[in-house]
Amino acid sequence: MLMVKKVKLITVYGAVTSLILCAGFMVYNHQPNVILQEKEFTEDEFLIKNAMLDENDIPVVIQQNREIFQKVVYNRVGKCGSRSMQNIIKVLADQQKFNFYISPVSNDTRPKMLDLSKEVKLISNLQTPALYSRHIHYINFAKFGELQPVYINMIRDPIERFSSQYHFKRYGDFISKKQRGGKTLTEGQRNMNINDCILRNHSDCMGLKLWYIIPYFCGQDPICRLPSVEGLRRAKMHVLDNYLAVGVLEDFNGTLKVFEKLLPDYFTGASSIWSGIVGSESSKTSTRGKQTLSREAYEVLKERLAYEYDFYNFVYNIYKNLKVQLNIS
Repeated sequence: MLMVKKVKLITVYGAVTSLILCAGFMVYNHQPNVILQEKEFTEDEFLIKNAMLDENDIPVVIQQNREIFQKVVYNRVGKCGSRSMQNIIKVLADQQKFNFYISPVSNDTRPKMLDLSKEVKLISNLQTPALYSRHIHYINFAKFGELQPVYINMIRDPIERFSSQYHFKRYGDFISKKQRGGKTLTEGQRNMNINDCILRNHSDCMGLKLWYIIPYFCGQDPICRLPSVEGLRRAKMHVLDNYLAVGVLEDFNGTLKVFEKLLPDYFTGASSIWSGIVGSESSKTSTRGKQTLSREAYEVLKERLAYEYDFYNFVYNIYKNLKVQLNIS
């Protein structure tokens, strides 16, 4: 497992143990006793504060047991830089000599139970070392009697992600230059300005269209399908318990460096590869035709995305502290 030697004593709570164990960390203290302090926190304060190390703590030193990391699942969130990430992983797979599998299925994030069982079996039987990529909500492998793989992911500011998806469906990107809505969009929908969509309460800019990032981490259970406090809470707990790391697109290079540190057998050299392909055809996956949101539309949309921003801020705070722990500037 990953070994972290740390000199300073930290207060230990259950949430700390969850995060540290899910990431394969073991913390050694040089004092004989760990003191459990009693203090009142909100739920998020409890989860975040105790999943982090103090910024003044000694940077972690990682020793990796490769056997634990034979299967890595990147259940990529749509319009969060996943195609750029996959372009990098394709190069890394050849350099690092691991198997990179990209699922051909891109439009079924919640498979039916039989298909879900087949997906688990497919991943469990991959030739290792393997990194598997698919747009799919989190799967509990233990439910199907299989060992849990290592999960990684990357998310993005919710409004930026929504705007990117909205325009991508209508105009494509700088590679395809084709709209991706197909026959599902009427001519009126394709030509609708995003500000009008938001302010006129069109269905494309409301409801389930805005419950998007959280289900990727909440999972396959029915509770994850509709916006709810419980779905948000479950997504946060899965990040703590079952994800090695979740990066952010706003700090893409930093995310690559985190993956380099935590998964060196897969991601060593990732940031250098990215610096070499920025501006090339491989990096031209930006959405075309993006319109600027008005201040009014932005505020309305942000309010509608309250759950998504709650989750994003939670993940971002954990990510920032993880960079500190790994001594990444």
